[in-house]
This record gives sequence, C-alpha cells and structure tokens, in this order.
Amino acid sequence: MAEAEDKKSAVQRRCLDVKLQEMRLDFNSKSGPKITGYAAVFNQETELWPGFREKIAPGAFADSLGKDDVRALWNHNPDYLLGRNSSGTLRLWEDEKGLAYEITPPDTQWARDLMTLMKRGDLSQSSFGFNIIERSIEVNDKRDEMTRTVKKAKLFDVSPVTFPAYPQTEVHVRMTTNDRNEVEYFVEDQVIEAVPLKEPDVQPTSDEDLFRQCDDLLNGAFHK
Repeated sequence: MAEAEDKKSAVQRRCLDVKLQEMRLDFNSKSGPKITGYAAVFNQETELWPGFREKIAPGAFADSLGKDDVRALWNHNPDYLLGRNSSGTLRLWEDEKGLAYEITPPDTQWARDLMTLMKRGDLSQSSFGFNIIERSIEVNDKRDEMTRTVKKAKLFDVSPVTFPAYPQTEVHVRMTTNDRNEVEYFVEDQVIEAVPLKEPDVQPTSDEDLFRQCDDLLNGAFHK
C-alpha cells in the first residue's frame, strides 16, 4: 500500500463534525488569551465523496505529536501563524474525544482581528492538515460504501477556518485499475485510495469487465 500512499503526498484538509469542534476563547489565563478547540474527532464518520467515507482512529496522531513540528494557522495560511508546538505557543494532545489544541496567539493586529471574529461568533470552526501514514479499508454492503479508517497520520497544522474544508458533493468520481492489479478510486484527477482486487491473476479485458470488478470491490470483493 506504500505506493498508493505516495500518490497522496499533498497535504489533505479535514473538518469533521462542527458541533464537536467548536472553538472558544479563554481570557482567564495569566499568560494571555487562549484559543482552544478540537481539530479532529475520533470515530466520527464523514462522507468525503459519494460512496467514500472516512474516520479517524484514536491514537492516529500520537506518533506525530511526539516528533513533528506542527503549526497553528488561520485558514491554513502560513502567512498567518498563530502558534507552533516547538516554541510552546501551540499545545496539542489526544483525549477520548479527539485531537485537542490550545493556541497562545501573537499580539498582532490580524490575530486580534481573529479573536474579535470569534467573540462575535462569526468564526467558530477548525480544521487540520495531515498526510495518511497507515489506514484500513472496509465496505458496508448494505450502503454500498467504502470506509477508510486513518490509523496513523502525520499532522502539519491545525487551523481556525472561515469555511471548513468540506469536500464537494458534486465531483467527478471514477475507478480504474493500475499495473499492480489494484482498483484506484479517483476524485477528479487525484487518487484517494487503491485497493487490491480479490482475484490478482484476473485482469479486466473490457470496460464492462472493469465496471463489474469495481462494483464487486464496493460490495466487498477485495483483500482486507
């Protein structure tokens, strides 16, 4: 599966259940105001594209939190740096609910603008940027859906966002096979998943055969 993950090298953005990811300002800290919230929620399924769902497993960020230099950004924009874990201005931890964070924002005009928007209630959601390191795949036969569970991820940033990075529902989704006898699940021109076919020695000989095997895949015909 390493080859499939290499194709997804671009940083992915997610915002899951909004109600579980509300941010808040804490003015009770002696060291200044804090921005706190949850960037990710564990075991919360979300539909990324039609027929393709994803959830984050508890502990998915544990390794990354111990070694990676993660930033807090406004709207994922590196020009608006809110904090950094290596400097102590960003704290990150996992609890039973998800990936939590606490940001000590800088004393800059744009950071004060951000906190004003939060106090007004105009901005209350957060997102995170990551790459998938390890995952598992399962199919729900009743719903004809594929679900990817992210078991291990490299975390790049957590971000208060104006518009959450929800995927579009009206996108071009297609499947094809590659030279490793895997079915690749495409959204637009990006491979978001590749799963081995059940019969490794059988190659589709026509579009009809390919569609049949793709349909079999979505109904459980793949290696787990």
